[in-house]
Amino acid sequence: KIEKISPAQQKRIKEQDDLIKTNEIAHAYFMNALWAPEGQKAREYLESRGIPAKLARDYKLGFGGKSHEFFEYLKQKNVSPDLATRAGFLNEDKTRCLFDSRLVFPIDNEQKRTVGFGARRLDGEKHLKYINTRDSKLFNKSNLLYGWGAAQEFIRVNKRVLVVEGYTDVIQFFQTGIENVVASSGTALTPDQIRLINRLTNNITVLFDGDAAGIRASLRGIDLILEQGMNVRVCSFPEGEDPDSFAKKHTFR
Repeated sequence: KIEKISPAQQKRIKEQDDLIKTNEIAHAYFMNALWAPEGQKAREYLESRGIPAKLARDYKLGFGGKSHEFFEYLKQKNVSPDLATRAGFLNEDKTRCLFDSRLVFPIDNEQKRTVGFGARRLDGEKHLKYINTRDSKLFNKSNLLYGWGAAQEFIRVNKRVLVVEGYTDVIQFFQTGIENVVASSGTALTPDQIRLINRLTNNITVLFDGDAAGIRASLRGIDLILEQGMNVRVCSFPEGEDPDSFAKKHTFR
């Protein structure tokens, strides 16, 4: 028996498809901008973090460019400011791209479709160093994990997932040969993220930074993991080390 899709369901499906397409159009702009002249500062930052060009391409990193150029690009692609705002990467008054002049990290869902972005400031300011796509009908940071699309098959094979805090932690570990790794994007693990992991494995190793904030985040995440009946290990790092710096000094290939 084939069930008919109601008009309301059709509307939701179309809206979700429109938002995904909008994200993919924006992502194409960001990726091109990274390798254009205006992306030099972002490329220099990646080089300083030990992330070579090939790995940046593999992870489809990007650069926010300048808002006026981004708006012109969206216009050429027939993406309205209203749709771009609903996708979550414009400010509320639709005058600026949130990721203007920032290094951009695409965030995928289980189907490996880009549903949002994280972005890092490059001017050294600590205020709002990292921001994300605004919450939308497609994107909610609390139920997504950075690197999840690429890591799924490796998690199944290894029957374990490693959880780190940041985007570059994931990339650095991948570079060393550890591929069953995802990031909670700078916050303690949420119940939704843990449930997502539990679909593939009930074994989690938490590798948060060794500073006070990282330890607190680890402890909050551990309680939630245990509540869901999963097995958890915590990896602590030598003083002054974090997952990123540790991965740079070791290789597992």
